[in-house]
Amino acid sequence: MDTNEYKVCKEMLYQRNYTIVEENKDIIIALKDNNETLFVFFINTPKLNLNMVKSCVTQMEEEKVSHSIIVYKNTITPPVYKCINSLSKKTIELFSTEELGFNPTKHRLVPKHEKLPKEESRELLSKYKTNFPYLLITDPISRFYNYQKGDVIKITRQNGYVMYRLVK
Repeated sequence: MDTNEYKVCKEMLYQRNYTIVEENKDIIIALKDNNETLFVFFINTPKLNLNMVKSCVTQMEEEKVSHSIIVYKNTITPPVYKCINSLSKKTIELFSTEELGFNPTKHRLVPKHEKLPKEESRELLSKYKTNFPYLLITDPISRFYNYQKGDVIKITRQNGYVMYRLVK
């Protein structure tokens, strides 16, 4: 794996509040404060196929891990999407090496994004029921931080202006 993608992946984990406990060129194992473990698999072949994903899932099951990220080089075969979507108790995020070529949160035009706690989110949503702008779950920042549908994000611009977005 190219060192830049590896470096950006590690930055992403730190920004998601994970601590890296083990790493080599093929896998990173990270841990959150609540003991949630995350595996990051680096697939070095040009095409991510079903057998590779099944291998990752098997490793997740052996270690009782429910969340992982697969970083792949170029393309993904269609059965991979079907397999990942069919997993009910596991979450697998897919990132191409191109997507991890730079850290989008470090771009000078990208303001600070923070996920609000659930209680604060509920208060804000009940106050502004209908006029709440959206942040798509497919947005690069949403993917980078792994925001989920229903999360409320506080965005603070460089001039101090604060706005809120609902992840949809």
